[in-house]
Amino acid sequence: MAQDQVNTDLKQFMDKNKKLTEDLDKQTRNYKALQHKFKHFCQVDKERFEEVWNMHEEELKQTLDKVFMAEKSIYNQQLGIDWKAPEDVL
Repeated sequence: MAQDQVNTDLKQFMDKNKKLTEDLDKQTRNYKALQHKFKHFCQVDKERFEEVWNMHEEELKQTLDKVFMAEKSIYNQQLGIDWKAPEDVL
């Protein structure tokens, strides 16, 4: 009888150990999949940020060109002063 109880307990522990091991493997796979997705979205976000940044930088350069043209005209025509472009704008 004692041996039967030991065998029953051993089987229960082995079954529980197997289930817990399977659960751990599943959670590990899920975690690795989540890490992969995270890396992917970080890369996509970085590329999108750089794309938007470059677009805004180009718009800024165009606006600065217009401002400098207006400033040059004001200096030359209204003030009669030679205009020099700033050296280190961007």
